[in-house]
Amino acid sequence: MNQNAITFVHHQNSLLSLATSILKCDEDAKDLVQDVFRELLEKNQAEHTRSYLFQLVRNRSLNKLRSRSRYEKALSRFRDAFDFLWPQQTSTNNHLIDELHNLPKPQQEIIMLRIHAELSVREIAEVLKIPEGTVKSRIHTALAQLRKNMKGRPHA
Repeated sequence: MNQNAITFVHHQNSLLSLATSILKCDEDAKDLVQDVFRELLEKNQAEHTRSYLFQLVRNRSLNKLRSRSRYEKALSRFRDAFDFLWPQQTSTNNHLIDELHNLPKPQQEIIMLRIHAELSVREIAEVLKIPEGTVKSRIHTALAQLRKNMKGRPHA
């Protein structure tokens, strides 16, 4: 185990507490701290100080919080767009938005970027730094799941 890993493990609980206090979500905090740990192990650079680790976790937590806020705003605009375009189907639109919330986060994000932001598959791949095939697959899977979940719903 390298020195970074030893330092990290020694401060893991404190780092987790910091991330949880910012994100207000235990699971997100655990994921974030684990990602930082994995990154430190992969880089295997010179030893990092305690303050560096806390700064890294704090900055990543704040970035995740900003990202979450942008996502919620986009979802609100998405809902407004549905209501504006098809006002007579508000009930169906609300069901669709609810079902969108039930999709896994990666699929939600791709649907939001594709439909709301009107990005191309290539642009989504660039934004998310994933292959175009993965984007296409997630779009297909998300839309299939939405169709399946909406099948039994009454239409307004």
